[in-house]
Amino acid sequence: MKILLIAYSFPPLWEPQAIRWYYLSRELSSLGLNIDVVTVKYPSNESVDIPLNIKIHRIFPGLFEFLAFKSREVIGVDRNAKIRRKPFFNVAKKIYRLSKSFLTNLLPGDARTEWFPFALNYIRNKLDVKNYNWIITSHEPYVDSLLGLYLKKKYPKIKWFADIADPFTAWYYPKWRKSIDKKTEKKVLTMADKISVTSENLIKHYIESYGISEEKILLIRQGFNLNQTQSKNNNKKITFAYVGTFYKNVREPGYLFSALNDLDFDFDFVIAGRNEEFLPDSSYLKKRIRFLGFVSHLKALEIQRKADVLIHLTYKNKTQVPGKFFEYLGSGVPILCITYDENDETAVLTKKLNVGLVCKNEKEDIKKSLQYLYKLWQENKIKETFTLNPENFKEYSWQAYASIIHKSLISF
Repeated sequence: MKILLIAYSFPPLWEPQAIRWYYLSRELSSLGLNIDVVTVKYPSNESVDIPLNIKIHRIFPGLFEFLAFKSREVIGVDRNAKIRRKPFFNVAKKIYRLSKSFLTNLLPGDARTEWFPFALNYIRNKLDVKNYNWIITSHEPYVDSLLGLYLKKKYPKIKWFADIADPFTAWYYPKWRKSIDKKTEKKVLTMADKISVTSENLIKHYIESYGISEEKILLIRQGFNLNQTQSKNNNKKITFAYVGTFYKNVREPGYLFSALNDLDFDFDFVIAGRNEEFLPDSSYLKKRIRFLGFVSHLKALEIQRKADVLIHLTYKNKTQVPGKFFEYLGSGVPILCITYDENDETAVLTKKLNVGLVCKNEKEDIKKSLQYLYKLWQENKIKETFTLNPENFKEYSWQAYASIIHKSLISF
């Protein structure tokens, strides 16, 4: 079976969807599928392990993102934490965001939709779409789904698997365009032959709002690699780690910082991600926080394995599930799930799988949970208190998800 995978985000551009389709494509290829990946050309010398039956087609992303990519490479990974603290970086970031916001108001989706004509021209002239059994599109960004929509209209006999993952219309899209985005969303949902999402709540939403058949939708959450190295922590003081991004009014760390400040024991708190704008909010913690800035995917996995407790913050939006939670599952390290809603899917899973504690996103509740975890760490009882072997929940692994997708494609 031959697959055309359209994935703007793909390694060495390590973003959540890139991680998702890097592992899924590898596992699908191991099941015998031949995959052509259409993605952006990213200016990095990083070597990425790609199986022989996966062919990568890298295409110019458009001028705006090309310049943004170049800037990231100039900053690099090793020294980006220091640079992100500098005043000039904050100024440059504001200019970038304003420019991106301007383009997002001009284009469907966001600024990355400038890739559409370049990708489409390549597909038309370099690939024979009719030779593929399935087209798979990633999402985000929006442009992947737009390309899938165009190709499905152009070649109606081609089968289309649309991986929506998180909600199609992101919270940062312009409000004035909401009705237009909803119409596009409906077209994608109705024209695609198969759909996958990461949230049970999103499945309910699509069934109730658009009348989409439940049989058409697969629940493919973010996952973890079942074959990765397990926890290796031998810290002299308890180490908490947060790997990911905080968002204002969506996923904020204010109460977490306050709770950490009130603790009467020594600890390390490692933060990895593009979170420099939140550093002033945590300045009173001083040397107790180690801000690493943006790190590579392999480095992120290493940080998780070396921590004693992984911090997970849920979204306020019930239809969106942070993918890092499932990556955390593969680390063999207990999780503190800080939630706005005890019925959040990851909060429910934390309890169900017994992989850690759940607390409200309130200062006192977070503090109480951190103190309890510290007590367990002191007494060396964490491993006997929680179920931390990933083999016990391998249904959330990339290997299990790829098997579900493979079965769906060949049986359609």
